[in-house]
Amino acid sequence: MVRLARTLSGAAEAGLGNRERALEVLAGVREDMQRQPLIRDSYWRLFLESSLGEMWLAGDDLDRAREHAGRFLETAAAMPDRTWHALAWDLQARLALAAQDRERAHVCVHNALDSIAGIEAPLAAWRVHATAAEIEPATDDAKEHCAKSRATILHLASSLEVYGRLQRTFLLAPAVRKILGS
Repeated sequence: MVRLARTLSGAAEAGLGNRERALEVLAGVREDMQRQPLIRDSYWRLFLESSLGEMWLAGDDLDRAREHAGRFLETAAAMPDRTWHALAWDLQARLALAAQDRERAHVCVHNALDSIAGIEAPLAAWRVHATAAEIEPATDDAKEHCAKSRATILHLASSLEVYGRLQRTFLLAPAVRKILGS
């Protein structure tokens, strides 16, 4: 459980933009995984690689972001949880957008949408639909994806009603505000 706590702490630091602290914590977790592997490491590696990929993408370091996003996708592909598949493909799509490679972004977001087709995966769905809306923003498809993302966010927020502070935190997250404001 200590490794999980450290991984989540590093992910939180990355999400807050505290790169140095995130790198310190997550590099320590990676070293622990290499030195003394545990059964749950593949699951914690999802958080680790996702967090590092997101952090480097936010910092416009696309090479480092690609490296970690690739590891994230590889790790997710080995897991049965399709939510993680979708989130890994979504990160790939956003990297492609950042590199102005719309063709690759289309392929990646299509893979992400396929990953969650026919299942309820709101934690991935709102993000994937938001990314899909960004690829071709002035289309009817984009409006539909934006509406799906917004509806999923509001559904998630309503499920957090009894946790008022958590609900507010979720609704104030920059990525969520971007969707709700558009």
